[in-house]
Amino acid sequence: MGDDGVKALAVGLVDNKSLMKLVFDPNTSDITATGWSAFSRLLCDISSINSTHRSNHTLQVIGEDCEDLTSTPHDISYYLKMNKSNRQVARCKVLLNHRDLDIGAFFIYDLKLLPAAVTWFRAAEDCSFLLLQSFREFGIRELSTYFKFVQGNAALVADAQRDYMLSSIMKKRKSEEEASIMKRAKHLQTI
Repeated sequence: MGDDGVKALAVGLVDNKSLMKLVFDPNTSDITATGWSAFSRLLCDISSINSTHRSNHTLQVIGEDCEDLTSTPHDISYYLKMNKSNRQVARCKVLLNHRDLDIGAFFIYDLKLLPAAVTWFRAAEDCSFLLLQSFREFGIRELSTYFKFVQGNAALVADAQRDYMLSSIMKKRKSEEEASIMKRAKHLQTI
């Protein structure tokens, strides 16, 4: 097979959604670190968050079809195990390889995206055991992302808070005025 064959396979499997096993004998396939690197990028391209999310999450076996993957590099074995074990594998790979989630590109959506971010993190809670993180560490990363989101939209958050406060004051005044009118009406009925 060689490195050139592996690179061609890796390119061809980028959008794979059905092939789960690519079985061959790694010891006789003439694959060097360069070829294994192509498989690693296929399983988890860490060049960007989008690339990681679009990586192959379907393949579960590359090389030997057995539990003892001694001739398969560690990172590939790990990504294959992730592919087998978790339906949230894309999120897990993003969280594993991108410690600091850059959400600046999402500021154009204003605060509309914040509920989606909360939902995304809630769905990713299953990943904490794969990431070897405690729930506390995972929570810190989650809160850090929310903080960056609010910080990047500070004017909008301040406007929303001001609008909420004004709305509360107006509702209270309206309620007080209605109560006052009702009180006057009752007083007039008694006269």
